[in-house]
Amino acid sequence: MRPASTAIFKGNFMETHNSELIKEIQNATKIPTLQGVSRTISNQIVPVIEVNPKVTKNPFIVSGTGADSSNVTLYTTPTNQDVYVIGLCFTITKDGANTSDIARVQAFVNGQAINLAYLSLVPSVASGNSIFVSFSHPLKLDRGTIVSMRPSNATASIDSYCSLQLFVDDSSNA
Repeated sequence: MRPASTAIFKGNFMETHNSELIKEIQNATKIPTLQGVSRTISNQIVPVIEVNPKVTKNPFIVSGTGADSSNVTLYTTPTNQDVYVIGLCFTITKDGANTSDIARVQAFVNGQAINLAYLSLVPSVASGNSIFVSFSHPLKLDRGTIVSMRPSNATASIDSYCSLQLFVDDSSNA
């Protein structure tokens, strides 16, 4: 993670006291020194504050299907990298004889099991339901834990499908 920087804005100029940030700006803009930046050039430079550390994203999709009361492991997070959920698609269908009417996708976040998605259906009626979720802020999963799809107390036929959109932060190897 990059050290915090102090930036002072004076008119159209930005003054920073972080040597690592200065070097990064110099490398990105190909300006040999920030001390001699002319007013014309400085008017064209727009400071951008990066609120998240640099993350190397390698997105991928995992999916799984389940039937009746079987719990399905969709993904097991690595123990040495950070994994984030960015979206999911979850679908369940059931026949009319089924009195079980709920299913969920669960993951572990900050040591707690949470429902990423939860669907319920009307009991004793053949039906189906789907949900599509796009996380505006990626959700970091706990390392070394499973993401699972879990129908609840199926008494007849219940089918479920889930597709997860994830990414691994390759810079988080530890």
